[in-house]
Amino acid sequence: MTAHALLAPTFPRPMRGVPRPNLAAIRAQRAVTLSHLGCGLLRLLTGVGTGGALIAVYALLQRVSLIPPLDPHAPSTWLVSFIAYDFVFYVGHRTSHRVALLWAVHSVHHQPSDFDLSIGFRLGALAPISAFPFYAPLALLGIPTQVFVALSAIYPVLIFWTHARKCPRLGVLELWLNTPHHHRLHHSQRAEHLDKNFGGFLIVWDRLLGSFSKDERPADFGVGYAEMPLSPISANLAPFRALARRVRETSGLLPRILVLLATPQDQREPTSPAPPLPPDRYRSRLRHIVAVLGALLLGVLALWSSAGDVVTALVLVPLAVLAADFFSAFAHWALDHHVPPGRGPLASLAREFREHHSAPDAEPRIGFFYTAAKTTPIVAPLLLVGLVAPAGSLTTLVVLFGFVLLFAPELHKLAHRGSSNPFLKALFDAGILLSTEAHSRHHRGDHREAMAVVTGWTNPLFDRLRFFPRLDRLLGARRVRPA
Repeated sequence: MTAHALLAPTFPRPMRGVPRPNLAAIRAQRAVTLSHLGCGLLRLLTGVGTGGALIAVYALLQRVSLIPPLDPHAPSTWLVSFIAYDFVFYVGHRTSHRVALLWAVHSVHHQPSDFDLSIGFRLGALAPISAFPFYAPLALLGIPTQVFVALSAIYPVLIFWTHARKCPRLGVLELWLNTPHHHRLHHSQRAEHLDKNFGGFLIVWDRLLGSFSKDERPADFGVGYAEMPLSPISANLAPFRALARRVRETSGLLPRILVLLATPQDQREPTSPAPPLPPDRYRSRLRHIVAVLGALLLGVLALWSSAGDVVTALVLVPLAVLAADFFSAFAHWALDHHVPPGRGPLASLAREFREHHSAPDAEPRIGFFYTAAKTTPIVAPLLLVGLVAPAGSLTTLVVLFGFVLLFAPELHKLAHRGSSNPFLKALFDAGILLSTEAHSRHHRGDHREAMAVVTGWTNPLFDRLRFFPRLDRLLGARRVRPA
């Protein structure tokens, strides 16, 4: 008997008409599944590593809460706690799709271009840390620590099934529960499916808060990756690399911070290229960095020694902002029109102000330390006064005034840059921040309108009174004209 005859029963030939299995596809699917499991293992390791500290913080918050904890042995406590936990999951989940920094953590879960149970393991490694701030208020509301810990362990198991590829329709239960049919739309990148069905165990929050979709069209899974990273470490680092690239492409400290808080879809490009900056003129140098960091340290010490209590300091912030806006109008007017360009700090600053009128679009690309350092000759004495003067409301106001002046150039840059961030747009529309439209009035005509550049709160008063043109006439001939 030949060897082929002996092995034939063990390795039978494929039957005619039956397709051979696609071994390459099977290996690829196996690699993807192992990638999902690896991400889950990495998430488990970070959860174990940080869990003790997070539980300790939760227990500490519960100790300082004004609401006594609920009875952990009462069934009603578990019911109320579960509903509260599910609602917080919805809020945190929805926020993680709207804030770029949180999306960098959560997008690991949305990387696959398929939908099956193994995706339930593919979670961001830093998710326990990024999600905790949303759950921490439960401690202040009386949810017992042991109940919170138990729900944190049970809840992921309860929502794991929502990633099933095939599941029968559940009829009336789909009005209340999040099911695979609902959740598949959440993983779709079709425009009509984006930002829908954020619920975990219950779908009622989506129905109540306007994020529910029952669209029957096929889902297009994934987040646009040409090839999903298979390595769990690469899968977690890839979104942060993309976010870091966006931060590097943005100029200015405040705009860079806002990139982290912007919506993940905010990929705006300038409509026209900005004029080039003069070589090396506006580069942040070591002396600028030392001056600004020294002023920040001095300000923290002054605020610590002068503020009687936190509430008083917070109440004084709007007054400090108003005072800084008022001051900026006079400083702007003087540097634009009455300080001759020449030698010396003020003359150099006046020359830069007039150059800014020639190329306003270059302003947002000047570094934070360079522009903030220009304010330190005024800010540092104010902070020193706050450090040595007796503690009280007036001293705190002086220190806060100095802080606002230090960051005033960043607010000015923001007025030139604008933003599509919904939160910032709301602040622009409400007049809390100086908008691009409001500030553009200053760059028209003879540069004597909209002089305040911190928040613009004082501009309506100055412009209605025609304050600065009248002040010019009062002072006589206008000695200097802006560029």
